[in-house]
Amino acid sequence: MGAFYGMENDHGSDVQEIGIEAQKYFDNFTLQGSVAYGDHQDSCSGCQDDYNAWAVNAGGTYYFNDTWSASANVGYAEFDYGYSASTELTTVGVAGEYRVPNTNFSVRAAYTYGDASDTYVDYTSNTFQVGLVIDLGSGSARERDREGASLNGAAAFDQQWRLW
Repeated sequence: MGAFYGMENDHGSDVQEIGIEAQKYFDNFTLQGSVAYGDHQDSCSGCQDDYNAWAVNAGGTYYFNDTWSASANVGYAEFDYGYSASTELTTVGVAGEYRVPNTNFSVRAAYTYGDASDTYVDYTSNTFQVGLVIDLGSGSARERDREGASLNGAAAFDQQWRLW
């Protein structure tokens, strides 16, 4: 179990976020969950652009071996605007990672579908990501996942905020 604090920038103003996360390790499987809260206060005077959000996320990663893994997650977030409006966002995602043997590099690909119900308009989103992961100090992706802070909760909240 752990807690996290994060800051991100949304159109020139800071978003402060806090949350808790937990992971449970099995032989070839990691189960994880998080709850987060974020608050945005617009920096312009007289703006009514203040809002906050809370989110929950659950996911799991299956390790076929130390080289290949697959993961899935589901999340829910609710955003409340300062002017009596709100958005509810549900996300579902899948990902895969391949660790190049005898190196510190992994290639990761992910897809996330988002479905939002907003006070003004409903919308969906499709996000595709491809990334290069550099492991410093771990022998495998599974070892990286199980040592130190994961910050999966902060990453999930950040993605939900960006999809909103």
